[in-house]
Amino acid sequence: MQRAGLNESELARKVGLKPQTINSITRGITQRSRSMPEIAEALGVSLDWLLRGSGEPATNHDAFAMEDEPMTWPEPVMKEDLPIRGSVDGMSDGVKLTKHQGRDDIQGYTFRPRPLLGNRHAFAVYANGEAMAPRYLPGEVLWIVPGLPLKPRRNVLIEMNDGTAIVRQLVSFSSADIVVRTLTPDVESHLSRDDVRHVHTVAGSWDM
Repeated sequence: MQRAGLNESELARKVGLKPQTINSITRGITQRSRSMPEIAEALGVSLDWLLRGSGEPATNHDAFAMEDEPMTWPEPVMKEDLPIRGSVDGMSDGVKLTKHQGRDDIQGYTFRPRPLLGNRHAFAVYANGEAMAPRYLPGEVLWIVPGLPLKPRRNVLIEMNDGTAIVRQLVSFSSADIVVRTLTPDVESHLSRDDVRHVHTVAGSWDM
């Protein structure tokens, strides 16, 4: 960004993203984004250089010349050992985390980002539904970290007593209830603490 003379807010405005999204990308929390081509163009570098971080950055002209070439993603540097939990079958929003007939609810594995190294309790889920769009879109992998202190305005995975789990923005919480917010539509709702089994922090996402 320094090369292009832009800060995070200016780059976000230029490519039509939120500053928080640019910050997550620069910090490595969001590893991949559909907006990478637009970001590369705004920075005046090639898409390949932006994704791999190797070689020399290209000019805007060089970046445009790559548009007809197949786009390849860099291989994850971490081992794919982070379990993806939950089923979305038949659910319009959220995932089902309950084990079925004694079988585990692990659907597969994804790579473990650096902030989750050594955390044996961390796991991932697929975003499902439009309730948290455009922050999270269906199919994105969300990294979940149990045990982190809850903070208002953080996105959380709320596991209900029946095993269903939904992603929401945390507004406030007390001993009696939890107030959460969806983004689409922008609505607040109250959940009784008696109906909630766990509340976990969403540490980041990976747009597959």
